Amino acid sequence: MRKFIIFILIMLIVLFISACDNDDETVEDHLINTSYFDTYVYLPSRIEIPDMTDFLRSAWTDDARIYFYYIVHGSNIVVANLSTDSGNIERREIPDDSDGYELFMQEYGEFLPSWEHPNTTLLADGRLIELTWNDGQSVLREVGMAASGSDEVILTTEFPVLRLFPAREDAAFDLLMDDGRYLFGYNLQTEERTLILNWLEAGFVNTQHDNILFLDDGRIAVLSQDWDGDDGFATELFILTPTPRADLPERVTLTLGGFSLSHNTFQAVVEFNRESHTHFIHVIDYNRYNTEHDLSVGFFRFQMDIFAGNGPDIIYNADETMAAAGILTDLYPFIDADPELSRTDFFLNVLEAMESPDGTLSSIVNCFAIRTMIGQTETVGHIDSWAFPDLLELMDTTAPYPLGFWMTGEDFVRLMTPEFVDLYTLDAKFNSDAFINLLEASRNLPASAPDVVWGGDYVSTYTHMIRGEQLLSVAFLNGTESYRKYSAALEDITALGMPTDEGGTHIIALDHNRVGINAASDRASDAWEFVRRTLLPTAHIEHRFPLRIDLYDTTIADAMTPRMETDDDGNIVEVPHAEFWIGGSTLSLFAMTPEEAQSLRALVDSAQSGGQFDHALWYIVSEELPQFFAGSRSAEDTARIIQNRVERFLSERERN
Repeated sequence: MRKFIIFILIMLIVLFISACDNDDETVEDHLINTSYFDTYVYLPSRIEIPDMTDFLRSAWTDDARIYFYYIVHGSNIVVANLSTDSGNIERREIPDDSDGYELFMQEYGEFLPSWEHPNTTLLADGRLIELTWNDGQSVLREVGMAASGSDEVILTTEFPVLRLFPAREDAAFDLLMDDGRYLFGYNLQTEERTLILNWLEAGFVNTQHDNILFLDDGRIAVLSQDWDGDDGFATELFILTPTPRADLPERVTLTLGGFSLSHNTFQAVVEFNRESHTHFIHVIDYNRYNTEHDLSVGFFRFQMDIFAGNGPDIIYNADETMAAAGILTDLYPFIDADPELSRTDFFLNVLEAMESPDGTLSSIVNCFAIRTMIGQTETVGHIDSWAFPDLLELMDTTAPYPLGFWMTGEDFVRLMTPEFVDLYTLDAKFNSDAFINLLEASRNLPASAPDVVWGGDYVSTYTHMIRGEQLLSVAFLNGTESYRKYSAALEDITALGMPTDEGGTHIIALDHNRVGINAASDRASDAWEFVRRTLLPTAHIEHRFPLRIDLYDTTIADAMTPRMETDDDGNIVEVPHAEFWIGGSTLSLFAMTPEEAQSLRALVDSAQSGGQFDHALWYIVSEELPQFFAGSRSAEDTARIIQNRVERFLSERERN
């Protein structure tokens, strides 16, 4: 209880000081009038636009039809128009040459955005307003209307504005502002903002500047375009209709909160809200509390809400500190009772890496990566054990970049520090021979990373290894290509793992975007409805290995399937899955071989969990390293001082 009270007091003091020291406020603090938003919600209806495989260039509206144009493979300009009611589409193709362009501009040029003032809008009184940005502030200028002939600043905002749009003539505001999350009206005379809609609530993770159209009847048309893999771009038209909230069917409202939320998380929320007729998720992005001068406010607010019992139902960025404090619900009972899920659906070693020491699963993420060390077999293939003495022996070398030109001695110690402390038992091992060996080995690494020269003179990691200038690469493997690049460039490779007392292991790297369910929530079963969707075969996966074995197998099968195309001579030939540049030459990755698939699967199956990184603990370690690297203190003395300081730190943490 004492620890809890102290923590809350500290959080309150930090937030109070931050609020006093900064005039910047969140978007919500500036929204004076929310009566419209409280009354209406914009519900989307979708019209799919087939055969759209190129970028949209621009869009405009005329009565009840939407016009937009795009260019097909540099051959034709296509102007399409469709009915906002029926979805009927008409197309007109114009040659993409000088005559066609002249015709296109003659008929449609007045509807296109001005390149001279791309961020402008025309007010009802005829004034042209331009949006610019200066020193973190949004600036609105009245273009060319001042007596001096220069632009006149009419508004400088502390809140972000990304786009301007004209308001309807009968609106109570002069223009519409969009900050990427909200759309609101602004009255230049009263300086009142009127919240119109929340884009995420309306079903959009983000919107495109030229493709938001406001219809005369109050509806909003949004042309949405997303990359759809081999099929190119999937283009859809959404018509957003203002609907009284009172007319909506009742749904259970859940909250999901965190900071630095990923695009996939937002996308999962949007799809959940669209498809569920019983639940709705409201997102609390704690980054919104950050200011230009203090990017930590959101994190402190997030921590305060969590530990004060006011946290969201679904916690993004869930970590073991929260689990140890009893803030998170064990997810295993939900998985075991779910008719569509089983523990055996997942890589059990990865699932175990997410467990707390008591065997509960307090949070989960549907993907993972692996950190290991890879070298040429001719260089490191003879190594049977990969403990810290072996590391020290290998690092006794004249190679200028033993672990890569970017890996400094301090960076490597930072990478390995979590392996020398157990944050659960509060046991530290910095005075061990292993840590002393780590320090001695790190002394052979560069003191600072050189400036990278991109372009023709760039020398890649693979080239350094081929030349013998680099012995090993600390590899972050997040997919088949990241692994196969090494074998393609170096041919015969050996993955040693990361050095440990036990002889080396491949480390499972889990992102910070693990999701948990708040133990204080009285809607845990409802929250599980969202969490479980992230674990199904249809879920979006970040650029990582899938946690699900079936999705991993699908990924491997795709990588092993040759990609065939017809060349200019009519011959069917295999083409690369990917190409990458290693400085002076391009390497191609063709279909994955069975041997590559087998070796990667063995690496994944043998990977184990690593230690938990702690910023406060690393601060202690980093303070003692400069004297060691400067040569004024021995590795043994440095290890002893770090051990003593860390023990005091952990003892204080235990008492509190």
